[in-house]
Amino acid sequence: CIRDRWYTKQTTEFSSYIAVILGNPDSSYFKSEFIQEMAHIRSHFPNNPLFFCGSPRMHQLTKEKVLAVMQNQDKIWLDESDGPNPYQSLLRSAYKLCVSADSINMISESCQSQAPVSILAKSMTPSAKHQKFIQSIQARLCALDAVIVGKPVDYALDQIMQHRLIHSILGESP
Repeated sequence: CIRDRWYTKQTTEFSSYIAVILGNPDSSYFKSEFIQEMAHIRSHFPNNPLFFCGSPRMHQLTKEKVLAVMQNQDKIWLDESDGPNPYQSLLRSAYKLCVSADSINMISESCQSQAPVSILAKSMTPSAKHQKFIQSIQARLCALDAVIVGKPVDYALDQIMQHRLIHSILGESP
């Protein structure tokens, strides 16, 4: 089971970090909203450095925008040139997870953790499917400036596969 492999091995490696997990949001997000969201997070969590973990498919110009907001205590992983991918360790041990709205998979995996989860780039949610998914897990999410842990999702993929929208897309009955 994926959950057993990812979440049972406890670590405190990144316990003070706020993980900023970026799929591949539209490049316009990085022109202003990204900068504003990072400033908002920093203003509410001044003692917690950020750990930027992005999709290796991220465009070079986008990577440069992420690098531009980094501070001395922050860490980053955007591709294999940054060393081993810390994604699973961040899911297990980050103080808080902030995930971009464009990746249902990353949001789902984050919601399985014990950490508070917030959504980044809400205005850039790419489709109605993404919006419906995010709406369906609102009880698990918290605001960018909060650390309230909503009800953990036992295994989000199971819930997704049981959702009536998925059955209608697949042409099946629930």
